[in-house]
Amino acid sequence: LNSQVLEVSDCDLGALARDTCDLLRVTRRAELKLLEPLPVVQAYPPFLAEILMNLLTNAIKYTDEPNRQIEVGGLAGDHDFDTFFVRDNGIGIPSEFQHEIFDLFRRLHGEGERGDGSGVGLTI
Repeated sequence: LNSQVLEVSDCDLGALARDTCDLLRVTRRAELKLLEPLPVVQAYPPFLAEILMNLLTNAIKYTDEPNRQIEVGGLAGDHDFDTFFVRDNGIGIPSEFQHEIFDLFRRLHGEGERGDGSGVGLTI
């Protein structure tokens, strides 16, 4: 979005996830389960933090209480590839809309439904 040089460095995904979950537990009063350990990854930490925050706030927004279940975790993969996930038992995304959920400003719900939002979170 700008010409800033991004400095990729070691990023402790576990520490980042703990901090983000702690913040959301207080501000959104949401129960979040962190499945550890999570790896140290090469990333630009501010962007990784924003991605994690967007995924978790969406999980909270689209998962109804009192049976809300949200987990943050990782899976070790082959060839030094790790999978990071935010998993929930929310409403999901109907298959006919899955091809467009990453479109900028695309929301599947009307204004005022499921909280406010601009439709940029998944795009980011």
